[in-house]
Amino acid sequence: MTHHHEDLVRTGARALAADHGVDLPAWRKLLPPEITVQGNLDPQWMTADPEEAAAAARALLQSMRPCRRYIFNLGHGITPQARTETVAAVLETLKA
Repeated sequence: MTHHHEDLVRTGARALAADHGVDLPAWRKLLPPEITVQGNLDPQWMTADPEEAAAAARALLQSMRPCRRYIFNLGHGITPQARTETVAAVLETLKA
């Protein structure tokens, strides 16, 4: 996806989403600042220990801190195997 960034920009989209396989901070640098970026925590984190998943979410948020137009999201959505307590821990991290 990162090698198609110019094609994606030419679509005129105001926001682009990336899955968890994309280095989001690096991809962000390739895009114009007016484009919002959404993504990309690996949904497998939702099956992990709550503290580990919260730490992964914090790391992603920290890596995107310099970006003004960023929406946190899972890379491909939530799976049925997600642990409720892990999802809650990530949500609390986002609220903080």
